[in-house]
Amino acid sequence: MKTCILFITITFSGLSQAAAFQGGHEALIELTRDWVATETNKSTERIDIKPPDLRVPIKPCELEPNIRFPFSGNKRTIEIQCKDPSWKRYLRVNIYDSTKLWTFSSDLRSGIKIQKSHLTQVDSALSNSNQIHDLAEILNRTLKKDVKQGQIVTVNLLANTITLYVTKERYEPGQEIYIEDISIVSGTGKSIQKPLNSWPTGPVTAAISLEAGRSLSLGDIKASNYVVVTRTTVINGQIITPDLVETRLEPIKAFGATPIRDIAAVLGLAASRTLRKGDKITPSDLVVADLIKKNERVRLKIHRGLVQITLEAIALENGKMGEQVNLINPESGRKVQGIVTGRNQARGL
Repeated sequence: MKTCILFITITFSGLSQAAAFQGGHEALIELTRDWVATETNKSTERIDIKPPDLRVPIKPCELEPNIRFPFSGNKRTIEIQCKDPSWKRYLRVNIYDSTKLWTFSSDLRSGIKIQKSHLTQVDSALSNSNQIHDLAEILNRTLKKDVKQGQIVTVNLLANTITLYVTKERYEPGQEIYIEDISIVSGTGKSIQKPLNSWPTGPVTAAISLEAGRSLSLGDIKASNYVVVTRTTVINGQIITPDLVETRLEPIKAFGATPIRDIAAVLGLAASRTLRKGDKITPSDLVVADLIKKNERVRLKIHRGLVQITLEAIALENGKMGEQVNLINPESGRKVQGIVTGRNQARGL
């Protein structure tokens, strides 16, 4: 008899120790949904509970958890509190009376870009966060998989459509690519690791060999610009003239020290060091030169109304671009003044 009583005692003791809530994410959602349905007098199909963070475990609760709407007038946040052991969770809830959903009006194959004619709007009491209610979020997106007529449009069925830039011809590394020679299409970019989705400002060159029909990725091209380089060797102190320089297209990342991009900016200046053929010219490579030197002949242009007179004069002093210099007419011996406009050139005042 004592053995029987002991067995019954142990059995009831074990039952009393069973947790009122067994724990787990799915169980918490089910418990919360049932509570909201009772509290709001709505069917559970109209209640959408956002799942809790799966990284945070939901422990069992020895007593029935206390569930409530913690904020007055707010039925979108729910508090679930356990006293033994002590823990608390907050969940987001959506309660739907009836909602407008979009369904597919016919069977469609994957890869199709969705148009308005592919859709039908319906009223439904069923709703969850995976469904799309805004038509603008559906149109022109691409189907990831085949769908059936009447199937509800959900986020997981659609791929984001992006702008793709596709080559029409082959390009070699360093060759300039013009946007006019590129096809601009819409696609998912699924097969491209880092698709190029906006065209850079300014010149663009191929970073690698590109075949025709290639959808460009960020690593396929380089933003470039023109830089001024020497056509031939320029010695220290030599005045830069148009025949000594040209422009070359280079990737911006390869510029190094800030280069000069406009040929006009270097003309009339002197090299501060010897530059080899093909060298990029930077501001530190140039100094302001004396374009007119004392005792050298100067070609002086004088304007008198519509009449222009050109004569040769002798410089009485050195002069840089834009400076005023004193000159002398060797024939008359008369002193004149002029503004330096170039190598051994000036204009009258």
